Amino acid sequence: MLAGGVQYAFWLEGRYVHFLAPQLLSIKAQGNALQTVAVRQPDLLPVYGGSEFEMYKGRYVGNEFFADYPTGFSLFPVGGNGVTPLTILQHLAALGPQLQGRKVVILVSPPWFFSASVFGEPAYRGNFSALHASELVFSTAIPLDIREAIARRMLQYPSTLQDKPLLKLSTEQLAKPSPFNKAIYFALFPLGQLQNLVFSLQDHWETARTIVGTPGLKPDLSSHPDARPDWLSLVLKADLDARARVTNNPFGFDDTAWEVMQASGRRWSFTSDAEFLSVVQRSAVWSDLELLLKVLSSQGARPLLLSPPLPGTYMDSIGVSSVARKAFHRTLRDLVGAYGMPLVDFADRDNDRYFVMDPGSHPSAKGWLYFDQVLDAFFHQRPLRGTAVEAAGTIMSAVLPEQTGGAP
Repeated sequence: MLAGGVQYAFWLEGRYVHFLAPQLLSIKAQGNALQTVAVRQPDLLPVYGGSEFEMYKGRYVGNEFFADYPTGFSLFPVGGNGVTPLTILQHLAALGPQLQGRKVVILVSPPWFFSASVFGEPAYRGNFSALHASELVFSTAIPLDIREAIARRMLQYPSTLQDKPLLKLSTEQLAKPSPFNKAIYFALFPLGQLQNLVFSLQDHWETARTIVGTPGLKPDLSSHPDARPDWLSLVLKADLDARARVTNNPFGFDDTAWEVMQASGRRWSFTSDAEFLSVVQRSAVWSDLELLLKVLSSQGARPLLLSPPLPGTYMDSIGVSSVARKAFHRTLRDLVGAYGMPLVDFADRDNDRYFVMDPGSHPSAKGWLYFDQVLDAFFHQRPLRGTAVEAAGTIMSAVLPEQTGGAP
């Protein structure tokens, strides 16, 4: 009966993964079943990130833009508010050998590196998956030294392990270098593998329940031919869309985002380049990102890292100059480049007021359209930069007025 139930869950996951792919579901972020099926599909591109998919609401956001396979594929977004590299690497470690040779996209959020109040323990705890953590700690695919380093980082958030005694004890032993601790860890390893099996069965059960409870299910969406959108026309429309949402501030931020920011009184607290760079350089997220790159490399994945620019006009206003912002992007490029992985960071759009919609560098309609063409180029193995979208964006910035007040 158990085997039959699991086979039924497998059938449901394979039958409806394309219908569920564009949707932001907690079962995708907390579980492993749908992620495993998705990475096997030749027409799905897994994209891991945080709140990028949730801030801009419109047709240019990636999961909406590619939902009906306009160029032959769709996105499979995984993530949520407050997600950081430490969470993403656990997602990917849980996939293990499934990542071999697979394309995967990581959305890099600049505030990761200078907003500890947003990306601290509460955010990590809110996105924590015991299944993913257990798959990582008891992995046979991730090299031991990488697991040890990740375990030490996980122990800095002890609240996530308090009610999971086996996982907590094993993580503690894995994090310590002595032969005695390693002996305890390996003695616990068979129990950990059994725990992973139980978690996996629960995951398939919850995934099947989610699928059955989703209204309007459509199985096996028909594929679409590889077409080339009119990117030039699209970026003109996206630029106007972004401008139309800005009427109450000089920074190009979405009206609602600006109102929320004003009401909450939340602003980046930096007042100088030195202060900004000091916070950035001391961020623990750099080591987390490097661990993520090591996981990707060890599993033979084919990743793309994609990052928006900082909001240059706003940063200028609080005393953080373009020199400091370029230093941040240079550090990011150096780290990713050391692992031979492609990074598109759009640092050259730093002063484009309509590329991001708030101080958190969430892409606007225009920003997402740029992202969309890069994602399309990456999937189809075309050049990632030097596109019609970039040329059109430059033309729009030069021709249209830059005053606050909405679309001209």
